[in-house]
Amino acid sequence: MAPRKVTLLRHAQSTWNAAIAAHLRAHPEDRGRPSEDLPDPMLFDADLTEEGWEQAFSAAGPLFVYGASKPDLIVSSPFTRTLITLQCALKAMEGEWDLPPPVVVQPDLRERLTASCDIGRPLHELKKALHLANPQILLALEASACHFSNPECWWADMAQEGSSGPPLTEELVRRQGGVRVEQRETMQATVERMWRFLGWLG
Repeated sequence: MAPRKVTLLRHAQSTWNAAIAAHLRAHPEDRGRPSEDLPDPMLFDADLTEEGWEQAFSAAGPLFVYGASKPDLIVSSPFTRTLITLQCALKAMEGEWDLPPPVVVQPDLRERLTASCDIGRPLHELKKALHLANPQILLALEASACHFSNPECWWADMAQEGSSGPPLTEELVRRQGGVRVEQRETMQATVERMWRFLGWLG
């Protein structure tokens, strides 16, 4: 089998990224601390900032065509910030391909759960998000439902494996003032999830 080329694209600047950057400008003594140990701005499933939208449009298109032909597959996590970055990338690439590559939304590709921005939206709410207007992404959400073992709380299904506590919903995290240390996804759980994703990717 010929080696596969995998191109990684991080989501553009989110409202959570901007809030943390603003905190560090105001409190330079906190620089060097892990972001999850800083005050949580309580921005759930963080959206892109205006600068983030510009970043996604300007960077995503060239990255997709850099030294490669049309991708065989595009995989995204279900966070709003990643889906909007992908939406901008697809928009930037309009006219480059006769047909756009297939898109799969895979919850195992999500970020490690440590703060409010890592609390996602239930799958049915993602489908209703008005700014996710790209029909290909909406179709991908429908077609990818089989990958969601828990469509209502996909961001915590493995992070809380073996936990007897309630699911980490936005309501709960707001009530307790953030994600508690013991509720964060462990590095072991994150690594296991990444191996599961790589196994799926083949």
